[in-house]
Amino acid sequence: MKNIIILLAAFGVSCAGRGGTAEGGLVVIDISARYPVEEVVLQDIADVEYIPLAMSDEVLLSATDRLFHISDRFVMVQARGGIFVFDGGGRIVSHFNRTGRGPQEYASAWSVVFDEAAEEFFVVDGATAGRVQVYSLEGEYRRTLMLPGGMAPRIFDFDEATLLAYDESGLFDGGFSTSPYHLVSKADGAIVETLDISLPERYALSEVITERDAAGEVSGFRVWRLSHTNNRVGGGGGFTLADVSSDTVWRFAPGRALVPEFVRTPSVRASEPRKVWGIGLATDDFVLFEVLTLDFETAKRGEYPPVRRLMYDRATGGVTDVTFVDGDNRAAPWVWSDAARLPSGVVAQLLDPLTLREALGDGKLGGRLADLAARLDDGDNPVLVVATFK
Repeated sequence: MKNIIILLAAFGVSCAGRGGTAEGGLVVIDISARYPVEEVVLQDIADVEYIPLAMSDEVLLSATDRLFHISDRFVMVQARGGIFVFDGGGRIVSHFNRTGRGPQEYASAWSVVFDEAAEEFFVVDGATAGRVQVYSLEGEYRRTLMLPGGMAPRIFDFDEATLLAYDESGLFDGGFSTSPYHLVSKADGAIVETLDISLPERYALSEVITERDAAGEVSGFRVWRLSHTNNRVGGGGGFTLADVSSDTVWRFAPGRALVPEFVRTPSVRASEPRKVWGIGLATDDFVLFEVLTLDFETAKRGEYPPVRRLMYDRATGGVTDVTFVDGDNRAAPWVWSDAARLPSGVVAQLLDPLTLREALGDGKLGGRLADLAARLDDGDNPVLVVATFK
């Protein structure tokens, strides 16, 4: 397989814009190659909707809060330990905050998903290894799951009986699991299946930063996390699994079939600092890869490492170096949320009303977004932008 990858990589460089396919349909993506560069206007390939989120004295959000769930029925945001639920029109449905140290609470909401069929939230408590608290749509306590092995997982709603758990524990100190993907029971947290993905080396997207006072004494610690997505919901209801430590991207279908789908060249282990990849979006028509240099020193200086986006067209095998822009908003490039659960072919982000009003004054907004911004107040809740690819 190594020789095949090398040959295909060479083909990819000489024929810019083409992707290579190895034995068994495994597609090789050369992340170091030069591809045609294209700026894609979202409105040309997607239906774009702008939804102002309602506010109240108890529902106050910012554009930096975490959008984690969108469906035909609900929009959900996580902020300061609280969970806020809106309907598809942006009206408030419910909200709750169960932050605390009690047996029915969570000290830190590390990862949150919502099961639409059962109308239940699953909240991973980042302060208690393996603990997942389950709540109703209104925030009523249902049960506690204890995942084995002291997991600290990011979780995804896989099917009616199981969660997909991606274990991130031990990445700081080298005590990580080499088999981080599991299906766990929604009823009791037991491992139903461990996926056959072995990662003997793993890299963290976070780094613990030691803070010191003026005298040089240690005053505390904080975690610096680069925003990059390992795993995405893909077309047909399955998942695309792309650990940043791996050269391979897998397709995990609802029937639990695990199939390697893409492989990168050069290897993630070929450079220092590491040049990692993830999945920005996966649909039945295309896959968007995100390439990022794992450079915390640059990030600490306030210079966020640039993200390169490579779009692979499933029909043609072509690869394009793309930048997305909102045709109604030329004030900033489009950067969507790394939300855990969005429908296939959907991306979204939250926009700050004050920033929108300033952009309107600068003449950088148009269409429906300009009309909406003119009606906003600076202190309003964010505007949700949802792009559904055609």
